[in-house]
Amino acid sequence: REWLPAGGSDHAKLGFEKASGSADALARCLRHCEVGGGRRSMEVEESPSNVAYLEHVAGLFGAKGLLEDEYHFLDKAANLDEVKAHRPLHQKLWVALFNKAVQMGRFDKACVALKQIDSFERHLDVLAQKLLSAGRVDLMKDLDEPQRSCFIGKLHERAAMTPPTPGSGALQCYRHLFALHFSKGEYLKAAGIAHALYAALGRLLDGSGGGVAAAEMPQSQALLLSGDCLSRPADVPAPAGSTAAEP
Repeated sequence: REWLPAGGSDHAKLGFEKASGSADALARCLRHCEVGGGRRSMEVEESPSNVAYLEHVAGLFGAKGLLEDEYHFLDKAANLDEVKAHRPLHQKLWVALFNKAVQMGRFDKACVALKQIDSFERHLDVLAQKLLSAGRVDLMKDLDEPQRSCFIGKLHERAAMTPPTPGSGALQCYRHLFALHFSKGEYLKAAGIAHALYAALGRLLDGSGGGVAAAEMPQSQALLLSGDCLSRPADVPAPAGSTAAEP
């Protein structure tokens, strides 16, 4: 600990790693010591000794703004067998890891942590906003199905909020949806997104006197979803003003 004020985080990290073998004795000491103006650490009181020790060490690094080292010790704590068997503690540590990863801008690590969180919706909203701003939506393709489906649903909602004009958030959502489906080999769903964008642009153009009215469009969406669009090329959306080729 004496290395931290001097900025010797590598030496401190190594020292804490070596001392982890004495976590039981150190945790007992922490439980009998007052911290933070007469309060005992809640983590120390409730967690198993080795988890309490790692959480305490993580907090020391975090107090010095050494976020990578703080994350390192939290990660070690979250992956202990004792934590896996204690669901509330498991969730608390993985939420802490998620928040720390977002704070560091390590969105790949945040995606890993998100997979471990049961009630992930609020955290997914935070991560989605960060990824959309950073242009890293590609990271979402590796999420587990519940998180990925929830994120895709949110993209659909955002895409429907405003017209997909150039530079708009709605147009970006359509692009992200297409890319997410295409990268997973979900080509039929990607085609459905392309058609939805075509229809939205058609309605936008129809409102200004051009394009094709939505009511007059062929039933391309149903055909795409059924997988039968190849047998009727005339039903595949064509550029406005052009004529689809005859089969």
